[in-house]
Amino acid sequence: MTTDMAIRKDFTPGVLSKNQALFLLKSIWPEAPVAKQVEAAIICQQYQLNPLMKQVYLLKFNKWDFNKATNRKEVVGEDWVVVLGIGATRLIAQKDGRYSYTDGPRVMTEAEQLSYLGEADATNLWMTVEITDRQGNKYRGFGFWPRDTKVYGADKGNTVRNMAAVRAERDALKKYAPGKLPDNIEVADDTYMPVGNYQAAIEEGRQEFQAQADVDKDDLFGPEPDKIPDEATIAAAKAELVTIVQAHVPEAKTRADVRDWLIGNGHLLSDLQTRPDLVLAVLRKGRGW
Repeated sequence: MTTDMAIRKDFTPGVLSKNQALFLLKSIWPEAPVAKQVEAAIICQQYQLNPLMKQVYLLKFNKWDFNKATNRKEVVGEDWVVVLGIGATRLIAQKDGRYSYTDGPRVMTEAEQLSYLGEADATNLWMTVEITDRQGNKYRGFGFWPRDTKVYGADKGNTVRNMAAVRAERDALKKYAPGKLPDNIEVADDTYMPVGNYQAAIEEGRQEFQAQADVDKDDLFGPEPDKIPDEATIAAAKAELVTIVQAHVPEAKTRADVRDWLIGNGHLLSDLQTRPDLVLAVLRKGRGW
C-alpha cells in the first residue's frame, strides 16, 4: 500500500434518493429480502453512495447449524447482509485534507497482540495498519479474520489475510473520522465482490426514465401533432411570438430588437416550425424567460 498522501475526493455528484437507490438495489439483487434492500437504500441515501458504482453490496451467506443426528454442521437456510466496499468506506471518511498510510497493513506480532489486545490470539489472524493525517496525528487500526473460516471471493483470490487487512483499515478510518462511518455494517474489498445484475439495473432505469419523461412531456405539452402546421398557422404564430417577446423582454422594444433576440434564442424559431401551439403555450405561461 502506498505511503504517499492520499488525496481526498468529494462525494459522488449524483446523489440518489432512497427510492432511487431501492429501485437499483431491487434490480441488481432481486432475490434479496426486502428488509435488506431497504436497509442498503437508506445507507445509500444517508452516505451519498450508489450501488451502480459498486460501493454497496448485498451478499448471501449460507446459514449453518449443528445436526446432532448426523454429528455435523448442515446448511439450514440463508442470510443476507449489507456490505460496504472499502472504496466507499474511504470515501465517507475523507471529508477534507489528506492522510497517509504510515504502517501496514501487516500481520501483528505476538508481542503487539499482548500489548494492544492483552493476549495472543492463535485462532484468528490479526492485522494492523496506521494512518497519519497532515497534522501528524496517528490512528492505528486492528482487524482479524478467523483462520479456519472461508472468505467471500476466495475463488477470485481473496484471502483471510486480505479480509483482516480491510477490517484493520476500516478500524483506523473510524478512529480518524469518528461518527462518520455506519456502524454494524461489514466491509469488504471491492475487488472480490460478486458481480450483480448491474446491466439489468441500468436498462430498467433507462426504461423507467424514458417512460416518466414521456408522461411528463404529455402532461406539459400534450400529444405530438398529427401533421406539420401550414404556412398560415406558422405566420400567425410568429406574429404572436413577436408580441409576447416585446411584452416580456425589456430590451426588445422594436422589431429589430425582437429579431436580434430571436436570433440569440434560435431554438424558439426552430420549435415554432413544428409545434407553434406548444411554443406559444409555454411562453404565455411565463416559462422560458
